[in-house]
This record gives sequence, structure tokens and C-alpha cells, in this order.
Amino acid sequence: MAIIDYYHANKKFPVDNTEAGIPAAADLASNVVTSLQIDQDVDGGVTIAEVIITFNEKVVDNESIVFEGIAEDGVISWECTGGTLLNKYRPPSCR
Repeated sequence: MAIIDYYHANKKFPVDNTEAGIPAAADLASNVVTSLQIDQDVDGGVTIAEVIITFNEKVVDNESIVFEGIAEDGVISWECTGGTLLNKYRPPSCR
């Protein structure tokens, strides 16, 4: 939600966790997550929001899933096929 709120307020994606107004990546660790990093990338001239979630050994140590958000006409759509996490650990819509 932080990315969506930031985008609607600023008409651009945040470049990192700080700009999105959330704690540092490692501070968002949980029982299975090592970090949650917000990043920004450009693909073919299109700016993309990235949410990179890295897991610990309770899933697969140091593997990640990347959610990519693309804004078109004020609507953000998400894909989650990036990262190194094996398909068997991903949500069905991310395989």
C-alpha cells in the first residue's frame, strides 16, 4: 500500500523504502522473510516499482520473489514472476 499511496500522491514510484515511508529492508524481517526492499527500475523507458522479498531458511534461504508494479492511466498492475524463488513456493498467480 505504501507504493500505491506514494504513487497517487507524487505521480511517480518511490526509489526506496525511506521514500515510501516504510522501515529499512532488514527491519521488515519476519518469521520467514529476511528483508523487504522497495526499488525502482526502468524497462524500455517505463518506470517500474519493485518489491523484492528475500526469504530465510524456513522457505528457501536467500531466495527472493520480485513484485513489479507498472502504472498505466493511474492504475497500477502487478506481476510477480521475477526473483529466484522456485515456482513451488510461489503463490499460484506468480508461477
